[in-house]
Amino acid sequence: MNDRMRRGCCRLLALLLTLVLVIPAYGQETLDALAAAQGCTAETLLQSDKLTAGDSVSDWVAIAVSRTGTEGDTSAYRKALERYVTRMYREQGGLDRLRATEWQRTALTALALGADPTAFGRDKNGRSVNLLADGVYQFTAAKSLGTQGLNGWIFGLIALDSARFAVPEDAVYTRAAILQALVAAQEPEGGFGLTVGNSDVDLTAMTLQALAPYQNSTVTYTGTSGESVTIREVVRRALAWLSDQQTAEGDFISWDAANLESTAQVIIALCSLGVDPATDARFVKNGISAVDGLMRYRLDDGTFLCTPTGMSKSFITPEKLLRVDKDLKVLEGQEGLRPSSEIKMHLRCYDKRDDVMSVIHAHPPGATGFAVAHKAMDMYNMIEDVAVIGAVPLTPYGTPSTVEVPNAIEPYLEAHDVMLLENHGALAVGSDVITAFYRMESLELWAKITINAVILGGSHDISRDNIQKLIDLRGYYRVTGRHPGYKQFNPDDELLHKKD
Repeated sequence: MNDRMRRGCCRLLALLLTLVLVIPAYGQETLDALAAAQGCTAETLLQSDKLTAGDSVSDWVAIAVSRTGTEGDTSAYRKALERYVTRMYREQGGLDRLRATEWQRTALTALALGADPTAFGRDKNGRSVNLLADGVYQFTAAKSLGTQGLNGWIFGLIALDSARFAVPEDAVYTRAAILQALVAAQEPEGGFGLTVGNSDVDLTAMTLQALAPYQNSTVTYTGTSGESVTIREVVRRALAWLSDQQTAEGDFISWDAANLESTAQVIIALCSLGVDPATDARFVKNGISAVDGLMRYRLDDGTFLCTPTGMSKSFITPEKLLRVDKDLKVLEGQEGLRPSSEIKMHLRCYDKRDDVMSVIHAHPPGATGFAVAHKAMDMYNMIEDVAVIGAVPLTPYGTPSTVEVPNAIEPYLEAHDVMLLENHGALAVGSDVITAFYRMESLELWAKITINAVILGGSHDISRDNIQKLIDLRGYYRVTGRHPGYKQFNPDDELLHKKD
């Protein structure tokens, strides 16, 4: 792989990793572009001779590909990577003389491809190689896990936490020791850098990714100036510093230039912490979010995939999906098929919500029963639905397939991810099709449970104080999307709101 191709691959890869982890609707699209650059398909990318197992770029490509859920065969790359580990151990006694990250990246790649990084490859004595022991908690190839800077500490912790691997009590580097090293490296202004006194967006974002699982810990560590500090405080200061680094276009600068890679790192960090990069006020500048900043680098053809009209969803297969443009012109699809009659409503969701990458409209019987009864679902009776969905409004009636329907839902789009359509059905939006589907599924289950509760005497709401506590826990549980807060559309309905 020549340098030019490698740079292009790195840029596409940064976008792919972010889109796969954060905005999966574009993950496949970017993967296809990455594969095309290598002269192959997404399904055969990991079998391409353009990729070399053990190479820093190739391994991250393998991780990204595995995260997309592609049906391509990953076994060839996994076997090649295991042969690489065996060869390096037999010839050099390990993967690198100074860089612990060589072990850590290889461990993450092995795990992503379905292998066990604690028994991956063979050493010169024929024993299984434990990449996490040799590359993290018992690392002795160099003077310190941090010989190459913060990277060794950062990815060491990420590797350990990738599957909550156990660390022995007599380890050279325990989790607590790694956390202490990271906390002590925070600069006075809140950032982190490869070297002391040089805060950097990339390093700060990567540090936050490593610290994310510990952000609610009450354990204290020794800070830069010798003060006692919790991880929460370290995270707060780092986020404040990152917010200050965001440009007016929503992206981030590293090494004197705004770039895709740094923006991608920040978004991954925010999502790791349960912070919505599309809506959190700290990362929205003049109405432009961090996600907007990322999407500046996307090659956008402005098209949409939709289901055909007049066909039972149980009969729809991938080849029956239609690709249309914003003017509803069919660009690709089987002859004779026409777009969904409610495509106008879908396009309105995409137009008004930059964070929406998938829209589902359906007629689930329980939820649609509420829509037909002209009752909004504003019950606060189920823990999960209070935290994840919140109150679901009933939007005004609109004649199907006309602009009346998108006009009816538009006032509710800013605050709601789920809606009932009067006498019509339900609508759910999400950052990807799975998220939208789960929201629709949650809505229907919630509706059925509430109907059963009403039959049994009435629905009992959770107390107001506990409702707010559940809403406040959204960040802790890393719930994304919009939430309306506390709303009541049917406050006087005694069957839906029983008083305890």
